[in-house]
Amino acid sequence: MLSYIKKYLPFLILSSKQQLIYRSNILITSLNNIAICITMCFLWTHALDGTSGTGYTKSSIILYFVLTTLGSLLFSINPVLKLSGAIRGGNLAQDMLKPIDYFHKGLFSHIGTQLHWIIITIILALAISPQAIGIILFMACTFFMFYALMMLISLLAFYLEAMWPLQPMLYGIFMLLGGLSFPLDILPPKLYHIVQYNPFAIAGYRFSKMLINAPSLKEILFWASLSMCYGLIMMIIFRSGFRSLYRLHEGVGA
Repeated sequence: MLSYIKKYLPFLILSSKQQLIYRSNILITSLNNIAICITMCFLWTHALDGTSGTGYTKSSIILYFVLTTLGSLLFSINPVLKLSGAIRGGNLAQDMLKPIDYFHKGLFSHIGTQLHWIIITIILALAISPQAIGIILFMACTFFMFYALMMLISLLAFYLEAMWPLQPMLYGIFMLLGGLSFPLDILPPKLYHIVQYNPFAIAGYRFSKMLINAPSLKEILFWASLSMCYGLIMMIIFRSGFRSLYRLHEGVGA
C-alpha cells in the first residue's frame, strides 16, 4: 500500500500545483456554477409560496441548491476529456510505456485537481453534520464512482474526432438526473424510487441530502457501498475496454 501511494502521489502533487498556478480556471468554473445556482434559487423561491406541496420552504430549497452546486464542483465531469487529449496529443503511447496504471494515474491527478473542493467539503461536513466521518466516507466512494463513470465515457474518444461537444451534454444530464435543476424527491414516487439510484443522482441529490439531513449509519453505509460497487464495476469495464481499444488504435497506426 505504501509503495502504491509513493508511486502515484507525485501525480496528485503535480496536479494540485498546476491548479494553484492556473487559479483563474478555478475562479471561472466557480462563477459559472454559482450563476447557475443563483438562477435555480431565484426560479424556485418564486415558484414556492411558503411551504408548498413539494415539502420545501424557500430557505430549504436555497440550501439544497447551494449544496448540489458544491457537489457539481466536487464531482467534476472534466476527466471525460483527459483521454481524448492524450490520444490527440500523442501522449497516450508514452504513458503506456511507463510502469503505471493509466486509471490510477488519472485518479490521483484528478484528486490533485479537485483538492481544494475536497478540503472545503470535508470542513463543511465536520462543521454541520453529526455523522461527518460517515459522510466523508460516502463522499470518497462517490468521488471514485464519478471519476470511474467519466473515464468509462471517455472511451468514446477512440471513436470520436472531438470529445468537447459531450461536455455540455453530460452537464445537462447531470442537472436532470442528478437533481441539480430540481430536487428529485418532487418526482412521482414510483419514478423517484428508480431515478434516485443512478450515479448522477448519488453525486448530486444524495450528496446534498446527506449534508442537509442527519442520516443513520446504516443509510450512509448503503449509499457508500452502492457508490463503491458502481465505481468498481465501471473501473473493470473501463480497463477491459481501454486495453482492447488501445490495441486497435495502435494497430491502425494512429
